[in-house]
Amino acid sequence: MASSFGPTSIPEPANPPRSPLLPEPSANVARPSDDLQQYEIVWVRPQQHVLAGFPEGFGLEIVDFLGPGDLDARGQRTVWVRGPMVEAISVTDGVRLVRGDPVAVAIPHDQPRARRRGGAILPPAALGTVRPS
Repeated sequence: MASSFGPTSIPEPANPPRSPLLPEPSANVARPSDDLQQYEIVWVRPQQHVLAGFPEGFGLEIVDFLGPGDLDARGQRTVWVRGPMVEAISVTDGVRLVRGDPVAVAIPHDQPRARRRGGAILPPAALGTVRPS
C-alpha cells in the first residue's frame, strides 16, 4: 500500500501572537544600537562613577551591554555597560594602552567618547577639565 506522506506547509498566522516573555522595548530605552558601540572607549565622569586615583574621570572600553538603566540627571534613558578601565602607559618605544579592572556603569546613549592624543586617553574637549568639589 502506497503512502502519501510529504511535507505539509503550515500557513503563517495573520497576526502572530506576542511572546509574553519578551516585551517590546519602548522607544526611549537605550539599546546597543543607539550610537554606543562595543569596544569603543567612552569617557566616564566622576559624577557617574568614582574611581580612586582618577578625579577627572576615566576611559572605559565597552565590552558588554548589560541592559536598560534608569533616567540620568537630564531625564535621558541610560544603558548599563561593563568593561575595563583603560589608560595609557608610557613605555620606552611610545605609549601602550593598559586595561584595568572591569567596571559596570549606567551611561546615556550619547555618552561622550574619550579622545586620544599622542596615545593618551583624554576626556572629550567639550568637557574640559573637571575639578573635584
